[in-house]
Amino acid sequence: MIGDQKEVYFGEYCQKCEYKNVDESDPEGKCWECLESPTMQDSHKPLYFKEASENEKPNRFVKK
Repeated sequence: MIGDQKEVYFGEYCQKCEYKNVDESDPEGKCWECLESPTMQDSHKPLYFKEASENEKPNRFVKK
């Protein structure tokens, strides 16, 4: 099948996104547009997903 619509996996991608600290209700932010597109053609990634740099990623293995 060509052009298969897939559900966007916000739970998987948003936590790794460069824009994760932007308020999702901010109409000027990228999150707003991503959340308005719950499906994508041939992909589970959100519309404006951009992986955060290593410095911005949360490290769940670091003991506090």
